[in-house]
Amino acid sequence: MKSNRRNISFAVMFLMVVSAFAFTPSASGEASISISVEGFLDDRSFASVNGTATYLVNVNNDGSEDFTDASLRVSFDDSSWKSDNVTMEYSTLNGTGLIAISTLNQGETASIYVNVTVGYGANVAEQTISMDLIFNDGTDDYEGAEALITVTDWVAYESNFPASAAVQTYNNGDQHDYSITIDNIKVDNSSAAQDIDDKIRLSLTTSGWSVRSYDANWTNASGELVLEGMSAGESYDFSFSINLTGNPLAGDDDLSFFATSGGDGGGMMGGEPPYIQPNGLLGIPVIVAERYGVSVSGAGSRNVDLSDGDSTVTWSVKVTNLGNTQDTFALAWDQAGVPSGWDVTALPTTTGLLNTGSEGYKIIDVALTVPSDALATVFNSTSQAMFSLIATSSDGSTSSSQSFTVTVDQIYGVSLDVNNVTKQGVPSEDVDFIFSLSNTGNGEDTFSINVTGASFWAPTLSETNITVAAVSTKTFTLTATVPVNRNVGDDQEFVVAALSSDGTATVNSTVKIITSQVYNIKIEYYTGFNGTATVSQATNLDIRLNITNNGNGVDDLTLSLKDAPSWSVLKSGVDSPIRIIPGGTETVVITLSPTIEDLSGVDYIFQVDAESSNGDQWSSPQLSITMEVKETAGEEVVVEELKDDEDSPGFSILISLLSLTLIVLSRRKD
Repeated sequence: MKSNRRNISFAVMFLMVVSAFAFTPSASGEASISISVEGFLDDRSFASVNGTATYLVNVNNDGSEDFTDASLRVSFDDSSWKSDNVTMEYSTLNGTGLIAISTLNQGETASIYVNVTVGYGANVAEQTISMDLIFNDGTDDYEGAEALITVTDWVAYESNFPASAAVQTYNNGDQHDYSITIDNIKVDNSSAAQDIDDKIRLSLTTSGWSVRSYDANWTNASGELVLEGMSAGESYDFSFSINLTGNPLAGDDDLSFFATSGGDGGGMMGGEPPYIQPNGLLGIPVIVAERYGVSVSGAGSRNVDLSDGDSTVTWSVKVTNLGNTQDTFALAWDQAGVPSGWDVTALPTTTGLLNTGSEGYKIIDVALTVPSDALATVFNSTSQAMFSLIATSSDGSTSSSQSFTVTVDQIYGVSLDVNNVTKQGVPSEDVDFIFSLSNTGNGEDTFSINVTGASFWAPTLSETNITVAAVSTKTFTLTATVPVNRNVGDDQEFVVAALSSDGTATVNSTVKIITSQVYNIKIEYYTGFNGTATVSQATNLDIRLNITNNGNGVDDLTLSLKDAPSWSVLKSGVDSPIRIIPGGTETVVITLSPTIEDLSGVDYIFQVDAESSNGDQWSSPQLSITMEVKETAGEEVVVEELKDDEDSPGFSILISLLSLTLIVLSRRKD
């Protein structure tokens, strides 16, 4: 927005700004002078080349002596600045570069208007020039004061200057309206207003605040007002709003705008250096309301592996003051979810006083030790730690929380024991091995069980998948059947393996079945013999029995006659015990030799007993022997041995019968 206000408003404005500078004289004694300079901004005034910077200089006699022949003069360090360009007015007096103060009694003040014209040819490269104001009592110079002359074609100030804008209290998100005025003060050597070609830029330099404006020369994206020059005598009003978006400290603050022009031709690299307006004209006083905020970070979940024993997990918890004022945060820890025996380090209950900004935080080291006997965490498991932290601001208005969780990883392990690694069994018998399967891990596990070994022994497991709780044991059975054709001593090994559900933890155990001996003896009549025979007195008769070993091992049999007559014996030369291989048959001969004194006409019934090497008893079928009386007159006794004709037992029996017939016939002849 443009205004037709001219430099007259700028010239009058400086009279409202007061800056007091007290100086003491260099000479000793009771004389004392203090000088204050009032410019447009403190001791500073602004003027373009050919323009005039105006000051009010107050010379105060604060000593105990009167001055009657004093003066005030100006001096420049830069010789291109001429004291002839300075006019001074005091009461009815005027001066150029110097003005007389005829009388200045103690306690009195002389108010002198000083006007400095920036003469053409003056060195303005420094942009701001210092002018000394020196008081002389007629003999000696006193320390003076300093006035600053800033050479510029324009000046920008908050529109209420020299008063301040209304002080607003800001909460986050609040917005208030303001205005800044930019005056073109450029004149020529006839004091006529001139246009400005410089590009003037204006922006807010205080962080945490944003500026929004509908001004056509303002860009919200860049946050900058750009004027492409100004018309002669123009005053430009820039209206805008300020919004609190960041986190500046609570309390009084002064928002500082930055105003500059020139420098587009290269600045210090050969072009005209930029002009930067001194601070003080564009400040906007504000009050930032207290705001409380807090954040907590660094918690989270942890997993522990107890393979090597107790394990400790740690967190580095950061409590940050997000407010704009110092604060102390209360720390509330909820440890109800930590199992007994799990050790949490001592935890603080307060952060202490925290600053704001980058240093406004506290680090809390948290550690939890999990004992080695903790079980693996499963759904709804008590073997899991859960605790939390709540940090609350001192006013109780804001808080932040974090949760901590510790999960115990499952460890897999298995062991396998058996009641007996070696057992015996007879053919066709089932042999059982009872295994104890132990889960040595810290979590429930399902184990797959398998057995390897000869299939014709029919190895069978009672279970092939067994679920076992942590640190617990279950049993299962391996059953195998000894094949019917196994000889004593035949053995077979079986390997039983258990594999954990993780596919890694495994164990196996080898068991063995040894075939034990089966004793099975069968005694039968010899072929063609039915167990009945007749023998005469004073004759010999051999009868035979077959003994077969139906067991699965060699058997040593001890033979004996049971209830046999005294004239019956096992034939001499037959080994007793006798050894019979499995499936083998041996023939046993019993010799009958009755004497003439032995009773005839009696049936003798007896049998053969056999005792196996293990003590089992076996008996033959009954043997029935009838003995005939021998004829004594003219009797011819013929002894015949029942012999096999070509190993035919029937032929032997026939011969025996014929022999008996001959004896009978002989007796009848007598």
